[in-house]
Amino acid sequence: MVPLLANISLEKRIPLFAGIALVVILTTFTLVGLQAVNDSREQALQERLVSAKMIASHLDLTLSHVLRMLGVTSDLLTPALEQNDLVRAGEILNNAYEQLGIFKHNLFLLDRDGSVLLIVSGPASLCVGSNISGQPFISQAMRSSGPLVAEQQCYLSDGTSIVCVASPIKDSAGEIIGLVAGSVDIADPGIGGFVNTFRLGETGYAQIVDASGAVLANTPRDMPAGEIDHQGRLAGLIEAKEAVVAGCHNCHKTEDAVERQRDILAFAPLNAAKWGVTIRQSEKEVFAQARDLQRKFGYLAILSILAVVVLVWTFTRSITSPLSSITLAAERMASGNLSHGVSFASKDEIGRLSRAFERMRIQLKTYLDQISEWNKQLEERVRQRTVALEESRAEITGLYEELRNKEQVRRELLGRIISVQEEERKRIARELHDETSQALTALAVGLDTAVGPASAEIGEVKRRIEGLRPLLIETLEEVHNLIFDLRPSSLDDLGLVAALQSYAESRLEGIGIKVNFQSDSLEQRLPAHAESALFRIVQEAMTNVVKHAEADNVTVSLRFADEDICATVTDDGRGFDTTQVLGTNGGRHGFGLLGISERVSLLGGQFSVDSAPGQGTRIDVRIPLDEKGNGYGRDKGSAG
Repeated sequence: MVPLLANISLEKRIPLFAGIALVVILTTFTLVGLQAVNDSREQALQERLVSAKMIASHLDLTLSHVLRMLGVTSDLLTPALEQNDLVRAGEILNNAYEQLGIFKHNLFLLDRDGSVLLIVSGPASLCVGSNISGQPFISQAMRSSGPLVAEQQCYLSDGTSIVCVASPIKDSAGEIIGLVAGSVDIADPGIGGFVNTFRLGETGYAQIVDASGAVLANTPRDMPAGEIDHQGRLAGLIEAKEAVVAGCHNCHKTEDAVERQRDILAFAPLNAAKWGVTIRQSEKEVFAQARDLQRKFGYLAILSILAVVVLVWTFTRSITSPLSSITLAAERMASGNLSHGVSFASKDEIGRLSRAFERMRIQLKTYLDQISEWNKQLEERVRQRTVALEESRAEITGLYEELRNKEQVRRELLGRIISVQEEERKRIARELHDETSQALTALAVGLDTAVGPASAEIGEVKRRIEGLRPLLIETLEEVHNLIFDLRPSSLDDLGLVAALQSYAESRLEGIGIKVNFQSDSLEQRLPAHAESALFRIVQEAMTNVVKHAEADNVTVSLRFADEDICATVTDDGRGFDTTQVLGTNGGRHGFGLLGISERVSLLGGQFSVDSAPGQGTRIDVRIPLDEKGNGYGRDKGSAG
């Protein structure tokens, strides 16, 4: 899209963008206008529906009040009928007639057989003593549990539409002993006449209809009664108690033909009776305001288009004409022709642009010469810096190689020192075992012989020799401990697991520390340098427990796997702050832990310490193994 627009001249691009913007604005304006029109139409529909609901609500309140008062009247009539007191019943009936005020045609009392006992303001066709139990509504009311309204209307001789309401009269046992009923004019101002207060325009009118489609009341009141169209649909809405507003067709007869007209019908059902309220009005009149609004939006859109077109054409010409002149001058400057000046007398942005081009033309040659000289200097500096960078890179590479060689030498030297140390320990242990231990043992045997029965006569000598014997035994034990510390023979004879278990039991349990030794393999053997290093690591950890931990229990765990071996020493001693002992915050290093770390590093393993004051200490060591089960390290012969 952008490359395509770049090939279009500014004189065409500005109208194009203006046209696109105009289309967007008009589209938005149209959508807003349509939304406003639709909102106006929806508001007009909702106004009719709300009016229908208000009329229905008024009728519900009125009928509910009538039924409630009729129920109260039936309760008051119960004692009078039980006692057959027609005088009292007549007073109650007259009082109800005056209070309700809507039974303008009749209010009457029936016994349980349907015979008329009392009548207040009744028509000539209804007289005391006549039996009307055969009428459907009277029969239905006699079986009902409470007050109810007749589902259908009836008409008087003068054409007045009335609806009957009734309430059964029950004795104390719940048996129906009579019926109080009356006729109500739905078009009475106190009931349906409420609809006359709504302004429904020239074509609008409201109707109260029953479930059969019969019209109970109209506005205006002199409108002929009859049945409403769509009675099937309205009966379903009355049954479902559903309020709707929708369009429908109505046929109006004229002198020439039958004219089909589109109407808006709003319907709201009643709850107190199976009736409904309809408000009907010509669609043309309902949506007159929306159509007027739509027409005004159209006129405004046309005027806006014309105004925008004129403004765009004027604005385009005011920009493209001077820009064409500046473009021509810029093309000459681009070709190297700096002799022609550019100048416009205007003080707007285009004038300032032309004067800027003139200043640029004057300074361009000077800048070009300076740039050429700067390029030469820059190339020379880049060449010099490149040579210096190459020299520095070679020097850094040499220093790195030297540092790496020194690190290798340091590790080999440290490994050699540890190896020599271990060889010396082995030699000392061997000499102590072969010479000192044998001599002391022989001395102990000689002393046993000297204190035998043959020398019993020299009691003093015996006592002295007896005094030397414990000292000799203690010396012999110390020599054995020294041998074990220097190099336990069980490490070479029985392997790492047995040596560590023996050392832990002799070293820790002898001073009252309970040892829990765990290993998943008792016969696993490793190369001598790996076993020696691991023995020294665990030995140093147990030495730290003896010296510093003040622990009661120690757990030593060995786990052998195909790729590594893990050793763990855990105690329940006093613990310590690792940041101070290990020096991570500038404190002094723990030399025992440092020795462990160095030995683990020589074997290429991992070492961690987890401790806190009062929470004991846990030391974990992991030594990797190669494919043959050998411990890794830079100098395997020097890891001990």
